Amino acid sequence: MSNQEQSWHYMSLRARGFISVVTAAGVCVLGWGVVNWSSREPAKFFCYLLVALLASRLKVHLPGITGTICWEWWNSACPKPWP
Repeated sequence: MSNQEQSWHYMSLRARGFISVVTAAGVCVLGWGVVNWSSREPAKFFCYLLVALLASRLKVHLPGITGTICWEWWNSACPKPWP
């Protein structure tokens, strides 16, 4: 991997267009979701959200690998005994 800084200006027009379209689509979907959000149990939702945010900060250091993996990845990758 290069240590050279990559800039938006040095990307091809096609790459910039793709990134712009994906970003705009993501913002539209997020906006639609925020406007149309509803929950029968908002307290339960916010408790799960808080637990997920705290768990996303947990990191697993693997021997022989440079870097870390988020604990949530292991949690979602392992099969659960309950439905």
